[in-house]
Amino acid sequence: MKRFCLLLLALLPLAACSPKNYNTASQKKVVVLGDSYSTFENRIPEGYANWYFTGRGGNDVHDASLCWWSLLCAQNKLNLLYNSSYSGSAICYTGYDNMGPETSFIARAKTDIVAEDGSIGRCGQKPDILLIFGGTNDDWSGSPLGEIPAPGAWRDGNLYEYFPAVCYLFGYLKERLPDTDIYFILNTDLGRQITRSMPGICEQYGVKCITLFQIDKISNHPSVAGMKKIADQVGAAL
Repeated sequence: MKRFCLLLLALLPLAACSPKNYNTASQKKVVVLGDSYSTFENRIPEGYANWYFTGRGGNDVHDASLCWWSLLCAQNKLNLLYNSSYSGSAICYTGYDNMGPETSFIARAKTDIVAEDGSIGRCGQKPDILLIFGGTNDDWSGSPLGEIPAPGAWRDGNLYEYFPAVCYLFGYLKERLPDTDIYFILNTDLGRQITRSMPGICEQYGVKCITLFQIDKISNHPSVAGMKKIADQVGAAL
C-alpha cells in the first residue's frame, strides 16, 4: 500500500502536464467570418454551403485538421468558438447571382456574431479574436466597388458596393465589440484596387490587416501547403 501511494504521488506531476488537463477556459476564443476558403463539411452552421469535403473534392484538403483555422488554433492554443463561413459569399450584398444578401458577411455578422442591439449572436460568447477572411467573391464576381466612405460615414454607405460594405462591416463590429481584436485577412490574387486599398481601410477602422503572400492553390482554393502558409502567416500576426 505504501509503495502504491508513493507511485501515485510520483505520477501526479505527469498528470498535471498532460494535454488532456489543459484548461480550455484560459484559451483565447476565436470566431471566423469567412467564405469557401474557411469552410469544411460539418464544421460550419447547418445550411451554410461548403467547398471542402472529407475525402473528395477538387483539392487535396480532405480533412478539417488541415484547414488553416484548425492549424492556427492548434499551433497557438486558441479555442475556435464559431466558424461562420459560407462558400461563395461576398462581403457586400451583390456577389454571385445565386447568392442573396442573407449570405453576405454583413448579414452573418449580425446573426452569428453580434446583433444590432449589442446582444451576442449564435456564437454564444463574445470572441477575443475575430478573423474576417473575405473580399474574394466580391472581387471575382465583379461586385461594384463604389467609393470609400469618409471616416464616420460608414452607416450611410451602399451595401451593394464593396468599399461601402466593408467599411460598414468594420464600423458595425468595432462599435459593438470594442474589446475584440479584429483582423482582416487579405487574399492573394485579388484586383489592384482592393489589394491596395484594404490596408488603409483597416487602419482607418482599427482593424489589423494581414496581407497574405505566396499561397499555393488548387482550383483557386488553398491546398494543404497553402492552408499551412495561411495558418503560419496569420499566427505570426496575432
